[in-house]
Amino acid sequence: MTSSKSSHSPPTGATIHQLKIKPIFDGLEQREKFYAHFLSRAAWHGNRIVMRQVSAESPLIFDLVMDLYQTCNGEYVPLCTVDGVYNELHKMVASKPNMRWKFVQPNTYINGEDIELKVYDESNRGIIQSWYERDV
Repeated sequence: MTSSKSSHSPPTGATIHQLKIKPIFDGLEQREKFYAHFLSRAAWHGNRIVMRQVSAESPLIFDLVMDLYQTCNGEYVPLCTVDGVYNELHKMVASKPNMRWKFVQPNTYINGEDIELKVYDESNRGIIQSWYERDV
């Protein structure tokens, strides 16, 4: 596999970091919180445009990941269990020497006249949960 292709695969065991913006968010004025919230929502809804520009199947793959999250409630491990020869193939595909960081992004929600910030766990589940709940 070439290095350009391997950069598109998420590495196993990569460190997950939470984007710690709560102290900064809490320091914003109410008007700035609303601005940040609506800018974030616009960016999230525009992501399908970016996905389509990457590849025609990207939005469908993203929808599959969201549907899987909803169906298994974020418990992916039973779905990823493999046996026999498939276990060897899984080890080969999943082993990556260079780990990259992954980031968990919090979400904002309007609650009456306030904007609330929801922070997620530093885990693969936290990453996908934050994506899933952004579309709610």
